[in-house]
Amino acid sequence: MVALLTVLVLLLALRRGESELDAKISSAEKATEWRDPDLSLLGSCQPAPSCGECILSHPSCAWCKQLNFTASGEAEERRCGPAQELLARGCAPTALEEPRGRQEVLQERPLGSGLRGEGATQLTPQRVRVALRPGEWGDGGRMGSMEGWGEDAGWGDGGMGEDGGGGGMEGWGMGGEDGGGWGVWKDGGRMRGGGMEGWGRTGGWGGWRDGEDEGWGMGRTGGGGWRDGGGRGGGGMEGWGMGGEDGGGWGVGDEDAPPRDPAAEPPPAAGEPQRLAVRFRRAEGYPVDLYYLMDLSYSMKDDLERVRQLGHDLLVRLREVTQSVRIGFGSFVDKTVLPFVSTVPAKLRHPCPTRLERCQPPFSFRHVLSLTGDATAFEREVGRQSVSGNLDSPEGGFDAILQAALCQEKIGWRNVSRLLVFTSDDTFHTAGDGKLGGIFMPSDGHCHLDSNGLYSRSPEFDYPSVGQVAQALSAANIQPIFAVTSATLPVYQELSKLIPKSAVGELSEDSSNVVQLIMDAYNSLSSTVTLEHSALPPGVHISYESLCGDPEKREAEAGDRGQCSHVPINHTVNFLVTLQATRCLSEPHLLRLRALGFSEELTVELHTLCDCNCSDTQPQAPHCSDGQGLLQCGVCSCAPGRLGRLCECSEAELSSPDLESGCRAPNGTGPLCSGKGRCQCGRCSCSGQSSGPLCECDDASCERHEGILCGGFGHCQCGRCHCHANRTGSACECSMDTDSCLGPEGEVCSGHGGLQVHRCQCRDGYFGALCEQCSGCKTSCERHRDCAECGAFGTGPLATNCSVACAHYNVTLALVPVLDDGWCKERTLDNQLLFLPGGGGSRRHGCVDSETPRERRGSHPGHRAGLCRGHRGSGAGAGPGLPALCGNLRPPRI
Repeated sequence: MVALLTVLVLLLALRRGESELDAKISSAEKATEWRDPDLSLLGSCQPAPSCGECILSHPSCAWCKQLNFTASGEAEERRCGPAQELLARGCAPTALEEPRGRQEVLQERPLGSGLRGEGATQLTPQRVRVALRPGEWGDGGRMGSMEGWGEDAGWGDGGMGEDGGGGGMEGWGMGGEDGGGWGVWKDGGRMRGGGMEGWGRTGGWGGWRDGEDEGWGMGRTGGGGWRDGGGRGGGGMEGWGMGGEDGGGWGVGDEDAPPRDPAAEPPPAAGEPQRLAVRFRRAEGYPVDLYYLMDLSYSMKDDLERVRQLGHDLLVRLREVTQSVRIGFGSFVDKTVLPFVSTVPAKLRHPCPTRLERCQPPFSFRHVLSLTGDATAFEREVGRQSVSGNLDSPEGGFDAILQAALCQEKIGWRNVSRLLVFTSDDTFHTAGDGKLGGIFMPSDGHCHLDSNGLYSRSPEFDYPSVGQVAQALSAANIQPIFAVTSATLPVYQELSKLIPKSAVGELSEDSSNVVQLIMDAYNSLSSTVTLEHSALPPGVHISYESLCGDPEKREAEAGDRGQCSHVPINHTVNFLVTLQATRCLSEPHLLRLRALGFSEELTVELHTLCDCNCSDTQPQAPHCSDGQGLLQCGVCSCAPGRLGRLCECSEAELSSPDLESGCRAPNGTGPLCSGKGRCQCGRCSCSGQSSGPLCECDDASCERHEGILCGGFGHCQCGRCHCHANRTGSACECSMDTDSCLGPEGEVCSGHGGLQVHRCQCRDGYFGALCEQCSGCKTSCERHRDCAECGAFGTGPLATNCSVACAHYNVTLALVPVLDDGWCKERTLDNQLLFLPGGGGSRRHGCVDSETPRERRGSHPGHRAGLCRGHRGSGAGAGPGLPALCGNLRPPRI
């Protein structure tokens, strides 16, 4: 049995060289680009009466301010169109007004770790100025005009309420540009009905100016709807977004909320995008503040004993990852009103089951120890604590979390990584539960700690909602770690899904594993980098593409939140942030982006390009009939009482029969200007797509190809397409570039046909995309077989005359991969198989597979080799070649 020999690749090509061959392949690819015009822009730019309206109508629109650009009868709005079309119509490039978005980096400190993490720069750049060119929605309306979306409307549980809303809400949110505050209705409208399922997971506050509405909900990104259907909720409520569009969206906290209807989503923005490159490198030893918030209800008695010795162990473990660490302590039980605690005086003083136990009166939240690096102080203060008691199972933990996030100065938070460890063995009260105790006022979102660290106004305010807690934590840049027992673990796992950058761990019955739980959660949180943005102004949209260090660039995915997980220390990840505008901003807007859990942020100065830079503005311009109007962007704005394209006549002359005769055909009796325009000063001013001295031409009546006027490769003038270069046909549907129609021999349609509508029309008897095949013709394999064999192996019918008969071939051996399917094969004279690429088209890379005895090549079994690219001379009469042929050499079967 003869062993396997070598793998050969036979590449037969022209002697013109690799670079020329590659250039032709490239040109062939470019020649096919006409098949994929940008349909999002073609046909979208419509005429507009002024330069400002033109550039705002669609990003593909430009304005020609050249004097006398429009022909007789053409409306000045025809100055608006795609730049390529205006240039083709004779507009000088210097007269083209086509503002383009731009960006400028204002501050860009290099990434660096600092000294032991102090002063590290993890996010760059730090400040950027971005100018966006807006576009409009496809229906010409404003964003959010659809029911249930955007700034104009939110969603209620039973349908839409009576009051308008949503769009006017400006929830700049805590941690926003001004440091905090309430969202208010822009128009001052009042909303009533209570029970608002308000609060976005990352949305803005949504409190009302008059403070009369109640309840906070669990909305995901936009404030949700009213629980009682009392009004339109906060579809447009804005705050810190999580990589979504603009903070608007659905409330998900109310189980009766309507399902999301994809059909109700707004169309994509038409504004020209700008992409910002943002880099983040996780620094080693970044400082950490950790606040330990503990449930001191009676069931946590065993856990308290364990936590009393926690301070030293926790600091030791945290100092393994950073030298700058501080810890603090706070505790909670529940509101001190029925039915949450017993109000019997004796029970208020000593709520524990037996009077022999050390027990303290119930309280809502107490701040015990501000953040410190002193482990002894932590253990001393925790050692003074004792358990308390309440009546019902849920605890008042949400009150404690909210106050810990809001009272930043009293807690002592630094501008570093902030962790809040929440330990409990039970669930939590949320918004609305306070009504059971006669508490109807919703939590006001302010710090209310007295001099003793107690939440003094707990009996006055309802529990906060999940959304309110999520927003407060996000605004304060605090990452919560929920260390809870197995019985309540599922509840907190669901809660964690609604709170950005949070973690959940299972706490043992006596809290013995709490240190390891904290370290595991910290490592998970700190290795996850998530970008978020502050409130977006109406009409501005944002999306993210995350490049997390994979070997190959990952394309943007739907729903990409700008997040990378498992990021190691000193590793750089990249984000591409795309900004688009659909309308003009009344003033520049400061947009802030930050990585959740880290203190640094990127400030983006947003501007919109909504004006034309027309330097030719002249009052009383000579061009406008010797000073009868103002010239701006090539168009005359006439003085009062003057009319005409050049302000050439007065209003008193409009009814003159002599003037009207110029707007009709000689001896004509039809309507003035063919009914498609107005007669001004004896000349027609055409409307819409009409043109000509009498508006007799319809510039929208040209033929269409694939539904596009003039195929998108020309402009329509008086019913006829005027095609761009290299295009022809009544609808510009044919390409005059023949490179994509060259056959294997380098001839158009292989010399057996002609071009018709950018395709080969073969003569009788020939077929194939390039007319390269016929029933009695040699195949591509057959044509190249003999020269391939003699050039590679010195065998075959041309072996004795190979240098002359195959002078136009150059065959060279080279290593190649294993062949795949799709090859044709030819039998040689000595009964060997020669494999060639099937299909025979030019510019195709393929392989030759030859079965040849091992002794012929002198190779070892399993040795793989091949023929590299060959070249053909440029002399006349040179034969054909294939860009790529490869081979597989095996011994014959015995």
